[in-house]
Amino acid sequence: MELSLFKRELIELAQRKRTYGLRCLVWLVFLIVFLIAYIDLTTYAANMLQMLGRGNQITEALFITLILTIYVLNPIMACTAITSEKEKQTLGLLIVSKLTPTSIVVEKIASRMLPLVSLLLVSAPLFAVAYLFGGVTFTHTLVGLFILFSTILQVTTIAVFCSALFESGIAAFWGTYLLLGLLYFTLPMMREFHLIRIDFGSLPDEEFMFFPIYQLAILMNTGQSYSDILLLTLPNFIVTIVFAFAARWAVVKFSFGSAFAFAKQANVVRKEVAHWLRQLWENRPRSLTIVWPNQPMPEVEAAKPVASPASLQPDPRMESRCEDSARQAHETTLQQSWLLQRGRPIAWRELRGKLVSSRMLQVSCLAGLLLFELSWMANQQHDTEEISAVVSIGLLIVAVLLVLGFSCRLFATERERQTLDSLLVAPLTNTELLRQKLAGVNRLIVLLLVPLFVLGVINMLNADIDYGYPEWTIGGVTGRGALRNRTRLIPGQFVWFWHGCLFLTCIVGSAFIYLNLAKWIAIYWGLKLNTQMKALLASVLCVIALCLVPMMTCLGYLFWTDADPDSTPLFFFSSPAIIVCMNEIHELYYVYRRGSFPPSDWLVVLTNFAIYGSLALALRTVLLRRLPKLLNRPEHATKALT
Repeated sequence: MELSLFKRELIELAQRKRTYGLRCLVWLVFLIVFLIAYIDLTTYAANMLQMLGRGNQITEALFITLILTIYVLNPIMACTAITSEKEKQTLGLLIVSKLTPTSIVVEKIASRMLPLVSLLLVSAPLFAVAYLFGGVTFTHTLVGLFILFSTILQVTTIAVFCSALFESGIAAFWGTYLLLGLLYFTLPMMREFHLIRIDFGSLPDEEFMFFPIYQLAILMNTGQSYSDILLLTLPNFIVTIVFAFAARWAVVKFSFGSAFAFAKQANVVRKEVAHWLRQLWENRPRSLTIVWPNQPMPEVEAAKPVASPASLQPDPRMESRCEDSARQAHETTLQQSWLLQRGRPIAWRELRGKLVSSRMLQVSCLAGLLLFELSWMANQQHDTEEISAVVSIGLLIVAVLLVLGFSCRLFATERERQTLDSLLVAPLTNTELLRQKLAGVNRLIVLLLVPLFVLGVINMLNADIDYGYPEWTIGGVTGRGALRNRTRLIPGQFVWFWHGCLFLTCIVGSAFIYLNLAKWIAIYWGLKLNTQMKALLASVLCVIALCLVPMMTCLGYLFWTDADPDSTPLFFFSSPAIIVCMNEIHELYYVYRRGSFPPSDWLVVLTNFAIYGSLALALRTVLLRRLPKLLNRPEHATKALT
């Protein structure tokens, strides 16, 4: 086996600087997680002997970090496996070469798996140190690594299938996460609605059997035998094989296009239907003649001679009439668009996207989301508050990913289509050009705030909210923080409305600030890097680092000093996710119940707004200052154009 395509992929991978930078970054994250787990062990142990037998805690932390890394990085790295060949117009050459479709799929999967498999090898020394502490066996670690390897294989195969199915890498990226969500959560949702019944006897929550995280949880928290756990991975391998064959079929079937070119197919269907209706109208009966009894039949007119091909020439008057109607329609469009009237053609073009312009699509998505949440709540009436919090946080994560995807493509798409030079010669300043390009993203952010507000109202109507800040006295010292004697709010009370205003302000304001922060991060990387997928990968890593690195640093400091997070209010503002999650479960009082922070939920929310709003404004300022360099368009050139 020559594996020529696999060799080419490895050579291209080795020539990219980000390959080594990404490996170093991920290994640094692993090292930080290992150090935090180690510090946590030293906190509860007076000497080294008391730390023996607790190596399983470090192993579990490494397993969780690895599988989350796989789900974040693997789709981004694998979803361009086939779409890159389509964009370069080289997939047809690969198909007509000696390579078979099977070998193309297999070698693409192997090349995209290799960077993630190398991460498993990089983490091997950390697992060895955890093994030295005891409490974990060598077989236990090998079974966990095998589950992680099966996860890499499954996610890579699904991403390659989506890459063969779609035309662009962004569409394949979203398709990968959509298919993974359907694969992992279809059976649990069907069981929640009592549509199916699954019972394997000794295993809990069997409906998550396709979810590798469930398999890791069974390995770490139950006493199941290793053979049973390995048998539990068999459905994953079956699904992987099915998607591999589907990827082979998609490579052959859609080698020169996409399976979901809905616009083209809809246009063809529309033309065929219009042609059929036109024929029906032309063949309709022109007149109706009634013949009474004893009345002679009317004479039938002789058929008119069929026009010769020479007489079927287009009528010049008809052509001029069509041109006039098209010109009038174009002028009407110009008059109706206030953006074009104000001289903002780029903003008008950005707002023509289906997601930001189709009211029917937006209402349908909102109705589907509400129907899903209300159906889930009706089925689990005792967990309505938890369900509402999960749906709201999940929607916020999806919203951040949508904004990242839309912002990355603003300039990266122009660069890939080779239209950036034409855009840069427009008589606009750099700031005005960026402002018009952001019109679609800004409208998307406003549209995403609507379902978050609606879900917040549903949360308020279904949540059990405790209110009040009782004081406790210990040794003559008065403080805050007792959870007893807190009053339960009833919907309709003034205090309930006041707390509802706080809750909705926190969720909508935080979402607005976080989405704008993600927007500026993605725009910077979209200007800095050449392709959409590179920009999306860098943006996702920056957002993850913003959420985790400060929080993990604070946790390491707290573990090192043996301090309580409740006594350190700064910890709650170290990550953008903490205050949002605490607001969803109505527990903002944890920020000040034992610390020196002023006892006010409003002050907690406003402090969070100030920290991350200032960060978003700082990023915007830096980006605007570096915009001429990023666009390679000096200010004096823009003044000459304008």
